Amino acid sequence: MLDLFSPELERLRQTSVEELNRIYLSCISKPLQPVSEFFWDNYNDNEKKYGLLACLILWAVTNRTKLPRKFQLEATIAVLSDLDSLLDVGTNAGKTLCMVLPCLVSPNTMAVVFSPLKRLQAVQVLTFEEYGLKAVAINEDTPDDPKLWKEIEAGKFQVLLIQPEQLSSTNGHLARLARLLNEKRPFAKLIRRIHVDEAHFIYTAGLSHYGLPPFRAAWSGIGDFRVKVGRQVPIQALSGTQPPHIKGAIIDNLLLQRDSLLSIKLTSNRPNIVYATHRIVGELSQFRNLDFLVPVPYPDDWTMPKTLVFHDKVDLAVDAVSYLESRLPSHLQRTGFIAHYHGGMSKEYLTSVYEDFSKENGKCRILHATEGASTGLDIPDIEIVVQYGISRDVPTTLQRGGRGGRGIKNAIFLIMYEPWVDEVDITTLVNDQLDPDHPFPKKLTPKSNKRERLGSAMIKIIQSDTTCLRRLFAGYLEDETPEALTFTTRWCCNRHENPDDPSSGFRLSSFFAGQLLYSDGPTGQFYYGDVNDEDRVAVIPERKEKKARPLVRKPIHRPSLISRLDVWLHKVHSCSPLYGIRPQSYILDNRSIEKLARIHPSNFTSPNDVTSFLNETEAWALQYSADIYDIITGYDQELENLRIQRHERKKTQKKSAENQQNQAMFELASMEIANRAREAALKMFMAGAAGRYSTGLLNITNLS
Repeated sequence: MLDLFSPELERLRQTSVEELNRIYLSCISKPLQPVSEFFWDNYNDNEKKYGLLACLILWAVTNRTKLPRKFQLEATIAVLSDLDSLLDVGTNAGKTLCMVLPCLVSPNTMAVVFSPLKRLQAVQVLTFEEYGLKAVAINEDTPDDPKLWKEIEAGKFQVLLIQPEQLSSTNGHLARLARLLNEKRPFAKLIRRIHVDEAHFIYTAGLSHYGLPPFRAAWSGIGDFRVKVGRQVPIQALSGTQPPHIKGAIIDNLLLQRDSLLSIKLTSNRPNIVYATHRIVGELSQFRNLDFLVPVPYPDDWTMPKTLVFHDKVDLAVDAVSYLESRLPSHLQRTGFIAHYHGGMSKEYLTSVYEDFSKENGKCRILHATEGASTGLDIPDIEIVVQYGISRDVPTTLQRGGRGGRGIKNAIFLIMYEPWVDEVDITTLVNDQLDPDHPFPKKLTPKSNKRERLGSAMIKIIQSDTTCLRRLFAGYLEDETPEALTFTTRWCCNRHENPDDPSSGFRLSSFFAGQLLYSDGPTGQFYYGDVNDEDRVAVIPERKEKKARPLVRKPIHRPSLISRLDVWLHKVHSCSPLYGIRPQSYILDNRSIEKLARIHPSNFTSPNDVTSFLNETEAWALQYSADIYDIITGYDQELENLRIQRHERKKTQKKSAENQQNQAMFELASMEIANRAREAALKMFMAGAAGRYSTGLLNITNLS
């Protein structure tokens, strides 16, 4: 790749706008030019120069394979001209290039990119590096390496990918980046651009809603960061989920200059995705609802399409994996063919699973994920996305559905919802134009259940079962672009036929190798297959069995074990040759330690159990599982020894107490016997004395 600081590109940056225009016209043929010649009439010479440089440098560093689209040019010109911009463009539309291009044009400056998830940060670092840019992710796992932070302070990185929490205090300690900004004013002056990726997080995670505190309050503090570095520094906010109420919150929070704001709106429609809804039979824990993903018998010559299943709870994701694994042929079980992906796993596990799932021919074909994957998985060949259990609001739903069909392939997004969603009386719902996702209760509490938290918009979308899903999503987003309702698949959604092919007949089962589970309302009978499916089969409903509560370690015994694991982790990490690069959590994170401390001792029989409980890789097991197993079993042996000692001590104390009691009883009995003897002797004495008295009295009488 051509060096961004090469003499050729440096000369290009110093070239006049007239010469740049000549080079542009001679190097890029008219059919390939991204915009018409009239596009440039809207800009002055400086702005036109930024745009031409963006085209030419991108063309050069990608070996003449890539040119920016019109909206990417507009966004680049705006941010390089110190103007705020708001990009409302759908997933897979090319938002990242809007952040890359300004860095290519001006590589000797530094940009800050706010990003919500570590996985997304990691992907973005690689993306920036593909264009020859030096980027670093800053989050809680960033090592406290003096050399690294000196390079950051000196502006050696052109892009800092930051999580907003790094601007504030955590557990009473100011984050390293926050200290740098507070103490080193020259560092703050190096920041020339601010990009906020997935800007809808400002509203969804950064603000309080319906009486509940914000999920990630730091997202609402980016506006304060802008004030700190200077209002003159332009901000570019990017998101594909911007209905009016979210867009307004973004503008207000980031202090965007409304009078000069460049606002770009492209359709958020994904024409290569088929949308469908399906009612779950029974409860989410009845995983027969997912049988359609793994057919039985499993076809020998069949390649399972890459599938992503979203769950709202970690335990559901884990249990679903276990259930579907049991349906696989034995040679595919416990091979990583089906995996789960959530924040409770180690960094090594998450990286391993993500990289494997990203490969075209990776072994993982079905990934069960929680919220973290909705914006962190950028994989081009996912053909099936399933939302298992209705999500709370439309933005979450669209973000998750947008993970499918990101390459050239078509995809289906199936929303599986609980039966009670159909039972909600929509006439009682809150009709808030400023917040269509408002839940039914006016106020929520941390104890509010899923039904209470569910937003009105999702209920209406499910119950409007004859209205096109694509149209409902466009209406929510107020997407009135010409492309809002177009689709390139055979069907648009499961709610209407293809108007160009009315006889085609939509069949949801045609998208899956297995059969979907249905329930007949009047009879309650369960079926594999819909009422119109020729191969429909009646099945016996599962008996609801009460689950036994799993044994867990006593709470009083957990803190000491956690402390021992923490000490071990610190020692292992400090001795690692990668000490300065990888954080401790790459080996074992806090949630995994707490999980191990909670598991009942009887469940640990070998180091393999440690690996199994944490769902870790073989490589991880070889390095760490035996040590962890020894710590846990050693701790449990100490507890057992203490228990035996206490038991023996209690036996001794009990025997001593019994002896003391027997001695006391003996002494008491002896006293009682002595007392009775004394009483008897006294009685005898008194009786004798009385006899002697009577005899003496008689003698006196006789004498008289």
